[in-house]
Amino acid sequence: MDKKYNIKPQSKKGSTLHDFPYAVAGRKCPHFWIINVTPPGPSQCVHHCIYCYARQAIYSDYSKETIIYNNLPELVEYDLKRIKLCPPISISNVSDPCQPIPELRVEVKRLVGILMDYGVAFSITTKGDPNFLLDLPGFAAYKTKFVAVTIEGTEDILRLLSPGAPPLAKRLEAVQNLSTRGIDTLIRFDPVFVHLFQALYGESWFNEIQKLISLFAATGAKHIVCSTGRLSKQVASRERNSLWHTVSKVIEKYSEEAARCFEKSTVTSGVAPARDTSG
Repeated sequence: MDKKYNIKPQSKKGSTLHDFPYAVAGRKCPHFWIINVTPPGPSQCVHHCIYCYARQAIYSDYSKETIIYNNLPELVEYDLKRIKLCPPISISNVSDPCQPIPELRVEVKRLVGILMDYGVAFSITTKGDPNFLLDLPGFAAYKTKFVAVTIEGTEDILRLLSPGAPPLAKRLEAVQNLSTRGIDTLIRFDPVFVHLFQALYGESWFNEIQKLISLFAATGAKHIVCSTGRLSKQVASRERNSLWHTVSKVIEKYSEEAARCFEKSTVTSGVAPARDTSG
C-alpha cells in the first residue's frame, strides 16, 4: 500500500534564474542554474539525512507539510524564452527530486520534459529511485544530461546518516538500471565521514571503502566523486544541536576515540568536515 504524505502544492513566485547572465563583470565562478522542486526545510525531504544543510538553512520552511512547487515548468520556460545562453541546470539541491512522493514526481517529470524540449543540459542528484523518469519519451536517449546517485557509505552507515532513503542495494540497482540503458550515471561517494568508518570498522575501515568502490565500479557508473564536505557547528534557531554535533554524537556512540579525533579535525573557523550535496 502506498504511503500517504502530507503534501501542500504551492506556486513559486518570481524567476528561477537568479544571477545568469552575470551582472558582475569580475565573476570568476560560473555555476549551474539550480532549480529546487521544494523549499529547504525539515519536512521537505522524507530521507531525513542527519547532516543535511538544507534542514537548517536560514531561509528554510518549517511547515509540517511537504511543499511542492507546481509551476516550475512554466517559470523555467518563461526564463528560457528570454535568455540567449543557458547554463546547465541542476535539479534539485535543497531536497531530493526523486523522493517516493507521486505529486513531486509528476512535477519533476514535467520540469524535465520542458528542459528536453528546449535541448537544455541538466543533471539530477538523488538518493532515491530516478527510474520513474524512464516513462518520459526520449529520456534515455537524451544525451546532454547525467544522473548522480549519492551513496555515503556501507549499509550500516546509510542507516545512520540517511535513514529515510533507499538502502545500499536499491541505490546500486538504480545506477545499474540507468547505466544499462545508456544513461550517463555518476556515483557521489559523499560525504565520507572517515571517523564514522573508523568507529564502526576499526582497523579494517579502509577495506570497507575499497569494497564500496568495487561495488560502484560494477554498476557501470561513468564517474565516481568523493568528498568529505563541510559541517557547520552553528545551531539554527529551531534546532537543538548543530549538524556537526549531531554527527559527532553518532560517532561517539560507537567509538569515543573516533569522536575525539573527529573533534580535533574541526578547523578554527568553527566548521568541520561535511555537507549534504544531493538534494
